[in-house]
Amino acid sequence: DQVIEEMSYTGVESAQSDVKDLLIAGTEEIKVIAPMTGVYYSTPSPNEDDFVKVGDKISLSDTICQIEAMKLFTHISLSSVSGAGELFTDDKQYEVVRANQANNAQVNTGDLLFVVKPV
Repeated sequence: DQVIEEMSYTGVESAQSDVKDLLIAGTEEIKVIAPMTGVYYSTPSPNEDDFVKVGDKISLSDTICQIEAMKLFTHISLSSVSGAGELFTDDKQYEVVRANQANNAQVNTGDLLFVVKPV
């Protein structure tokens, strides 16, 4: 049982378990990191506008992108990433300061997707 646990352990959750690591020192800005590995999509479909762009105000439940893994599209919001409930709360709005990924980019768990700040 111990061996299986060690083999399945990727080290990712411990690296991301400290939400203070998501804070950008000297600013109010917070990193939004990928909760999973897959292909990053900034739009719902090719001919539609981005879910969010720099300057947009978003809440906890707004879809900010989607990540596709094995033909399954997962909508990503602040409520589904590290820091949800601690740094990201439903009583606040957040401004998108930076979008860090290109559409159709391969992302890994822990990669920076966005930088946001509370407004």
